[in-house]
Amino acid sequence: MATVLDLSVLKFFSPVFSWLLSFLLVYGFLEVTNVFKNRGVHAMIALAFTLMVSVSSTATLAVASMAPWFMIIIFFIFMIYLISNFMGIGGGDIVGALGGKTGAAWWILIIGFIILAAGLSNAFGQQLLQARQGGNQTATTGTDGSVSGAGHGQAVLLTFTNPKILGMILLLLRAI
Repeated sequence: MATVLDLSVLKFFSPVFSWLLSFLLVYGFLEVTNVFKNRGVHAMIALAFTLMVSVSSTATLAVASMAPWFMIIIFFIFMIYLISNFMGIGGGDIVGALGGKTGAAWWILIIGFIILAAGLSNAFGQQLLQARQGGNQTATTGTDGSVSGAGHGQAVLLTFTNPKILGMILLLLRAI
């Protein structure tokens, strides 16, 4: 049955979105850093990088799995800025609350690296796990808390729900 919110057709446009996102990110990075001081060279480098990404299905999968998270973060930052301006708080006050320009940049970089790690893990994790284990097996948790024979997603879940890992996270949060 067709509904108004049926977004299943967008999966066919995923390669286009991945291509566009990777081109814009590389071109934007080169323009901001102004490495070669020539817009044409920046565009050619971004195009070459984007073509390499679009040829690799795993790289396209990594970009496609990271893109929604980056869009959510950008939307979240925009909404915080918009709501704070409605309440009379300026953008400089928000940046100051995050530790100044360098502190806000560190927050954005840390969140970006977490999203990058999750996207790369989604794209390459199962392949690396199978190469290490020599094929698919069923998941087992050892008495010492080690995970063996799990699929990638199952291994990550078993690792993060291990009591030792949860205790370490609790201690680190307490230390902060």
